Amino acid sequence: MFSSNFTNKTTEFGLANDVRNYPLDARQLANKFSGVWEKYGNTTSNELLLLWEQIFEYINESYYRNVSDINKRYMVVPAATGSGKTQCFRFYAAELAKKEFEDNECPGMLIITTYIDEINEAVEQINKSVGRNVAAAYHSESSFKIEQGERYLDSYQIVVISHEYFLRNHYLRAVNNDIYQQVVTYKGKQRPIIVIDEAIKLINHIGIDKRAIDGIKYNIGPLYESGNSELKEEYQLINYIHKHFNKLFSDELDKKKVMLVSDKSKLLENLSNELHLPVDRVRRLFKLNQSIELLKNNQLYKINKAVTKEGKKGLVEDVVDFQHLLGDSLYLYNDRGSVTYRTSTLELPEQSLVVLDATASVDVFYRDFPHTYVYPVPPVKTYEQVEIELIQTKSKLGKSTLRKHPELQEENIIFHLMPRDANIDNTVIFVHKDLKKQLNNDAYNIDNFGNLVGVNTYKDCSNIMIYGIHYKPDFIYYDTLYQSTRDKAVLTEDHRDKILELKYSNIAAEIIQAINRGCCRGIVDGKAPKMNVQLLLPNNKELVKALVESIEQEMRGVVIHKTSYPLEFTVVEEKSKPPTTKDIVFIDCIDSNLDEIKLSDLYKLTGIQSSKKIIERVLRNLTKPDYNNTYLAIEVARLGYKTIKKGQWYLVKH
Repeated sequence: MFSSNFTNKTTEFGLANDVRNYPLDARQLANKFSGVWEKYGNTTSNELLLLWEQIFEYINESYYRNVSDINKRYMVVPAATGSGKTQCFRFYAAELAKKEFEDNECPGMLIITTYIDEINEAVEQINKSVGRNVAAAYHSESSFKIEQGERYLDSYQIVVISHEYFLRNHYLRAVNNDIYQQVVTYKGKQRPIIVIDEAIKLINHIGIDKRAIDGIKYNIGPLYESGNSELKEEYQLINYIHKHFNKLFSDELDKKKVMLVSDKSKLLENLSNELHLPVDRVRRLFKLNQSIELLKNNQLYKINKAVTKEGKKGLVEDVVDFQHLLGDSLYLYNDRGSVTYRTSTLELPEQSLVVLDATASVDVFYRDFPHTYVYPVPPVKTYEQVEIELIQTKSKLGKSTLRKHPELQEENIIFHLMPRDANIDNTVIFVHKDLKKQLNNDAYNIDNFGNLVGVNTYKDCSNIMIYGIHYKPDFIYYDTLYQSTRDKAVLTEDHRDKILELKYSNIAAEIIQAINRGCCRGIVDGKAPKMNVQLLLPNNKELVKALVESIEQEMRGVVIHKTSYPLEFTVVEEKSKPPTTKDIVFIDCIDSNLDEIKLSDLYKLTGIQSSKKIIERVLRNLTKPDYNNTYLAIEVARLGYKTIKKGQWYLVKH
């Protein structure tokens, strides 16, 4: 049907050109898929055909590497938005299932995507195409999980799950091993084909703070006291860590932002003396195996009736993380005086897989990442009909700065930034998550950073307004740098240039993702449809330069205008302080299905029952009229509760 310039497998992959070991023929699939593509009213081009062939080829290659036990690769494909990549892997799954009619040894496939709606849609589409139920959706709301449970997943050739479920259960496989094995196997064999739609978190960022230790102590304690004597040594260990947390490795915390914890021998020696146990035994105790086993068997629910499903999930993760206090790459992370012990792990499976990420070519996260390769793909469209207005300000635009300013009122944003001829129905505004509520008005399309990857809701919007910059905590970039180099020396403050490069490229990738949520994600005759973007930029020349370069690289032909706007913010003093970590945990532990909740139970669950000062602050924020604008008061009211004293203090539904 067309002439392909695709590099053969011998030169591209360094492998024998043996298509017999591939489940499906990539070129035949691409030609066949073009018919499906055109049924949706789209037009096929040679560039699109070549892209689809490459996607199918990479899926084949990941399979080949897994079954041949060749070095694993995370194969990242930066297929442009609107190029059919999602339909592509669904089509591959359906064709793979059809082949099983002829070949009972046909492999199983795992699809990992972002949202529940997409999971359900993928399963429905695959099953309809095949004509029988070959695919199963597995998530918290799926009828399959509710009616059948995970024990039947192994019999389904195609299983579709979410990013969140995959990462959490892979990380917690010691706790959820039986369930996890059913997800990742087909007929008792590991699924050799894994496709991940959209960028996925490559690193598990682990933080161990005083809140986590509090939660472990005040939940494991009752388990031990209820007669689980096997927990004695682990509980003694937890108690010691809880008591001495701020001085575990140093008598005086360093004032630097990051500091590698290089010597753990003194801690082990102290624990050995305290517990009257050999050092090796103490080291093994840090895995908290007995605690994990009891949590796995849901013993916690029997002891603590106030614990919620979400509360238990967080506790289990904290218990699993506990062992990392002895980790080789443990470092102190100082965030404006709040100190956390941090480390990181690579939690993607020891298998080759395919990641479809439209902005992978501009995000240097991938560049030096172990076993990760970003493969070039043909350009399938130009952006000459897309105009981006870069609005330069003299201000910072992080969330902590923006939420303090009256200019955030929706009428001011729209007055200053929205084009005069803009149709509100065709306009979407992207802001920080905690600012979304301030702009929440049914008259406008408003969404937040962190919720935009893979979103198709705004595909008809021809005006995009991006207000603010989504800065992530620096530990994300330190972890990335460490996992890329495996050099502990990078966990210092001597690598700011590399940290900034990672940060700016990641910001750029997220902004390009946001821009492509609008109608420019489509393709009409090789061009992105006409669209206007207003992008408010901070007073940071290096960031702006990196951002412009990335946009021009990724969006060929885009028209960029630079304007300056004398936007000067006047700081408004906040009546209340931002929420603490304990405030957030307190709200997360509230089970909104209960008509009333005893505050003392929440104190216990949250791990603050021993802190009179914190309890007094919580009560003050919940009961005093002068404090009704605090995070705690607002969130409790939002959940439908008011605070009432009936001998003891309760949250009661009103």
